[in-house]
Amino acid sequence: MAYPNGLDFSKVYPWSDIKTVTRDGQTMIYVPKTYTKEGKLTSGKYAGSRYWMTSKTKGEGFHLPACFMYKGQELDHFCLASYEASRGSDGKPESKVGATPWANAGGIQKAIDACNSRNTGASGSEQYGWHLQTYYERSFIARLMMIECGTPDVQTAIGRGKESGSPMTCGSTDASWRGLHEFWGNYWEWCDGLQMDGNGKYKVFDKQGNGTYVSTNIPFADKGFAMASGDNFDLGDLFVPGDDGTNGSYSSSTGDGCWPGTNAILFTSGSWYDGSYCGAFCFNVYNSAGYSNGYLGFRLAKYDV
Repeated sequence: MAYPNGLDFSKVYPWSDIKTVTRDGQTMIYVPKTYTKEGKLTSGKYAGSRYWMTSKTKGEGFHLPACFMYKGQELDHFCLASYEASRGSDGKPESKVGATPWANAGGIQKAIDACNSRNTGASGSEQYGWHLQTYYERSFIARLMMIECGTPDVQTAIGRGKESGSPMTCGSTDASWRGLHEFWGNYWEWCDGLQMDGNGKYKVFDKQGNGTYVSTNIPFADKGFAMASGDNFDLGDLFVPGDDGTNGSYSSSTGDGCWPGTNAILFTSGSWYDGSYCGAFCFNVYNSAGYSNGYLGFRLAKYDV
């Protein structure tokens, strides 16, 4: 792919350290601990626009995103499944090229339980730390994609993926980035860590990695990106539609679709019939926790702890 300003990101941290690994027989990508910073430019041609930065060290104004926290401890990395979850012969979710994605799981809790079923070993083993992907993890990867591509429109920069017709097996589309396949298109994917309350306001996992939901009192608003933070949450670590309309709406800024709701759970990616609505920033909080459909799957993730 062509890089912005000719920069080869394969030689720049953290992109240089992203690699494909195997955990308990599953193909994953390894994402190294990275500090981030975001805000608004205060001067120059793009004054008022949002910016996102990464760093290997904790420089001034940088912080560690919640995807690198687990029960109050900092992580060296996290692992995300290279492929959409498929169903193994033992009934557990897998990450395998050429497999048929596991859809119609029966709601997000069934997807969570399926991912947790891989946890049969002790701490520190390959059979420990498995979980359903979180939106903190997905948002961090989307940030890296956007910086590398120089645009949030990853469909155009990388590949359209499966956005029309009928679904395909894992790893068979052109939606491929650094060992990660079908991050958009093919099947919608459940994400843990973000939901909407009865008033259409965000609830997110705490930023210490405890997996506990905290209320933000921030409503969905398709006017840009939410930037609010509180004692135990930071929406700047996530990509959610909010009221910062500097650069237009969330949809126009990212090129991806977003759908609001109440008492709803997040799924993302877009599926084989969503066309240009698909993408790394596709955001759907319209359906309840028990929703199930043939176009909705999920993805494994793992903490090596």
